[in-house]
Amino acid sequence: MCGIAGFVDASIKPGAGEELIKKMLFGITHRGPDCSAHWSEFPVVLGHNRLSIIDLVDASNQPMHYQDYVISFNGEIYNYLEIKEELLKMGFQFSTHSDTEVILAAYKAWGEDCVKRFMGMWAFAIWDKVNRVLFCSRDRFGIKPFYYIFGSGVFYFASEVKALKHSPIFNGQINNRQVIRLLQFGWADYKDETFYESVKSLPEASNLIFKNGKIEIKRYWDLSEKQIISEGSFEERKEKFKSLFEDSIRMHYRSDVEVGAALSGGLDSSSIVAVAANMFPEKTIKTFNIFYEGSGAVDERPFVYELAKKYKNIDPYYYSPKDDELLDALDKVNYHQDVPVPGSSAISQYFVMKMAKGNNVTVLLDGQGADEYLGGYMHTFNRMIGSQLQNKKLLKALKLLQLHKKEHGLPGKEAAMVLLKSFYTASHNESGIYNFDLKRIKPLLNRKFKDMSGLM
Repeated sequence: MCGIAGFVDASIKPGAGEELIKKMLFGITHRGPDCSAHWSEFPVVLGHNRLSIIDLVDASNQPMHYQDYVISFNGEIYNYLEIKEELLKMGFQFSTHSDTEVILAAYKAWGEDCVKRFMGMWAFAIWDKVNRVLFCSRDRFGIKPFYYIFGSGVFYFASEVKALKHSPIFNGQINNRQVIRLLQFGWADYKDETFYESVKSLPEASNLIFKNGKIEIKRYWDLSEKQIISEGSFEERKEKFKSLFEDSIRMHYRSDVEVGAALSGGLDSSSIVAVAANMFPEKTIKTFNIFYEGSGAVDERPFVYELAKKYKNIDPYYYSPKDDELLDALDKVNYHQDVPVPGSSAISQYFVMKMAKGNNVTVLLDGQGADEYLGGYMHTFNRMIGSQLQNKKLLKALKLLQLHKKEHGLPGKEAAMVLLKSFYTASHNESGIYNFDLKRIKPLLNRKFKDMSGLM
């Protein structure tokens, strides 16, 4: 990852602006230890902390210039080589081998629509010197963070909230609506809201244009039902998924530094590592696993052993954090997360990343996010069964319920509760479902928090 920061603020004097961007970047140094730099043409200032992944030379440091454009970019465009080839045929020239320069050339070629061609994860800001426009964008699923503050015609942005706390227009007032969402649902964000009233998060799959002291946010992509349900038999759809899955891993391996993997032993990470090991038999793949001993032990190493036994190019590493390490890690994780941590997985991830860094691995593949789009959570089944009920396919709904009951060993009472929730989801939209849950905690809230309006 890299760290981006910047602002457009005519009230800041050049000298003060230089000091301000340095403070913003220093707060997120951990995101990019390889190079920290900034560019200014007041009232515009862009800053960048680089973690070098592609084209490791200094010429690919940022902020990067391309004709009349300057960019600060965090992420990776996996299909940059294909886009670059298309741009070369159009007559564009390049002085680096980076994906950053491809973004700039693509923006010059296609304007705001360039992001529709990108496959990857990104958060960036491009300053157009001629048209005096700041063009910002975030990837389709919001993998890369983009926070901002806007008010009185000025605009500040950064990869993390802690960098924005240096902004003169930052307001530390807590957003109580988000606090309630965290306590009830475990949500760290919601739409464009954060835990601070003054700080917003650019929604996933969205562009933000700042011009003449005003902002405009446009959604450039959405997931339609036609994109989810493909035609053909189950076997044909299975092969299509397999092809896309393999293609994704092949593109994720585009890197000029060593690529490893977080390997919990679960279905998601094991599938990724197995495909990568088979796809790149000439590469040694370092994998990293955290396990816990003692009371409440969690140890999935046996599953990793089986994978390492089958694929000889897997080089597994293991670590079990001690109690005192966990306590120390909690403070560090809370600092880096910038928000209250709703669960323990972030702490385990911290030790995985620490172990990878200690073994000189900069890029990790892992199964994070698979449950979200492959229906891996228990509450997902309420929606799946509910959608069948909504379409008046009762037998199919009951069949799904039986499969769910058998797979998870649910007793009859719990299965009946799943069915009741499914009927509820069939007759209510998502906001209605969540508002129903929120009403259950209303008696527990004090008078200050009892107004639940605006939560959904």
